[in-house]
Amino acid sequence: MILSYKVANYKSIKEPVELSFLADKGSEFIDTNTFNVNGKINTRILKSLFLFGANASGKSNILESLCAFNLVMRFGKNNNHRGAQEYWSTFPYIFDDVYRKKPTVFELKIGITQNIYLYHLEITQEKLVSEILFIYEGKRKKKIYSVSGNTITLGKNISEDEKEKLEKIASWTKNKTFLAAIAREEQKSLAEFNEIYWQISNIIYVKYPSSQINQFLTVEYMKTKQNKEKVIDLMRNADSCINDIIVEEDKNSNTGYNINFEYLINGKPEYINYNMESDGNRKLFNFAAVLLVATSSRKEPLLVIDELDTSLHPCIIDDLINNFMRTKGHKQLVASMHYTGLMDCLRRDQIVIVEKDKKELATTAFTMADFTGVRKDLNKEKAYLRGIFGGTPFTSFNFNVKGGK
Repeated sequence: MILSYKVANYKSIKEPVELSFLADKGSEFIDTNTFNVNGKINTRILKSLFLFGANASGKSNILESLCAFNLVMRFGKNNNHRGAQEYWSTFPYIFDDVYRKKPTVFELKIGITQNIYLYHLEITQEKLVSEILFIYEGKRKKKIYSVSGNTITLGKNISEDEKEKLEKIASWTKNKTFLAAIAREEQKSLAEFNEIYWQISNIIYVKYPSSQINQFLTVEYMKTKQNKEKVIDLMRNADSCINDIIVEEDKNSNTGYNINFEYLINGKPEYINYNMESDGNRKLFNFAAVLLVATSSRKEPLLVIDELDTSLHPCIIDDLINNFMRTKGHKQLVASMHYTGLMDCLRRDQIVIVEKDKKELATTAFTMADFTGVRKDLNKEKAYLRGIFGGTPFTSFNFNVKGGK
C-alpha cells in the first residue's frame, strides 16, 4: 500500500509537494474511507485522495509525476518505451535557471508485509543521478542500498549471499534503476526487492479517460465473454441503456477496429458508432477496463485519474467513488476534479487543495486537515467555494463592452 508520495522540481512543482495517505486522528468516515493496518505499520490508511484547485494550478502535474516516476523506475533512461522518453524530457521546473540544472526528486513510502520502505530517485534529463532504498525500523530508516553514478553501496544488514548477487547485477546495470534490474532476477533471496518493484509498478495512471490508449485497453479486455459482460454492466449501471457493444476489425480505421453501441428501440436493435456517442459514454467505455482491473485485483494498486469528473454526471461520480470505497483489500485512488459536491462525503485529510504561487507560478499543496480551529460541522464544499481554504480562482469577468447597439 502507498503511505506517501513526494515530488520536487517537476514542471510547475518547484519545492517538494507531498501526498500523504496516512489518516489523521479524526473519526469522520473512519469505517468507509480508511482501512486499518496492524503490526509494525499500525496505523489507519486513507483509501483515496482528491485534488481540488483552480485551473492551471498544477493538479495534473502532480498526478502525471506519479506516472513519470513509475515509468522511469521500470524502464530507465535510453529506453525505447515511448512513455518513459516522453516524461523524461519534461522534468524540471522551467521558470528558474538554477532548478533547470537540478535533478527531479521522487520519493515513495510504501508498506509491504508489515515493513515500511522509502524509495528515493533523482534524475536529470541526461541521466539517473541517485537511487536509494531504505527500510524503517521503528521511526529510524536504514539504508538497504544506494546508487550514485556508477557507485553502488550496499547496507550493513544485507547478507553476504545477497551482496554477491546484488554486486553481480550492479555490474551490468546501465541507465536503468537498480531496483528494476534486481526485479528481473527470479531468485527467492531477492523476493523482497521484487515486491517493492511490483508495488511501484501497480501505479495505474489514467491521464485522460477519453484517450485512445484507454480505449484500446478496454477493447483488449473485452475479448473474453465474461469481461465484455462486465464492461456492459458497468455502463448500464450508469443508466446508459446500452444493450450490447460490438467491436469489429476495420483495416481502414486508425485504430484497426470499429466500435458500435447497440440499443433496443421499441424492441428493435439500433446502433450508434463510438464517434457519434456522448462524451460521457465514451469516457465510461474507455475507463472501464482500468477501473474493473484495479478494483478486482488481488494486489494493492494505486489508481491515478486526472479529471475524473469530466463529462460525467455528479450522481455517477458519487456512486463510483462510494463503490470504490467499499472494495475489499488495500486498493487506493488519487484523482483530480472540480466537482466539489463530493467534499462533504470526504474526510478533511482526503481533500488536497492545490494552488499556484502568483510570483513564481510554482505549485503547492496542502489538505483541509492542515487548518486548525475549524468547526467539525463545517460545510466543506461551501467553505471551499467561499475561498476559506484557498485553491479557488479570483474571477473578474466583465462582458459589458461599450459601444455598439
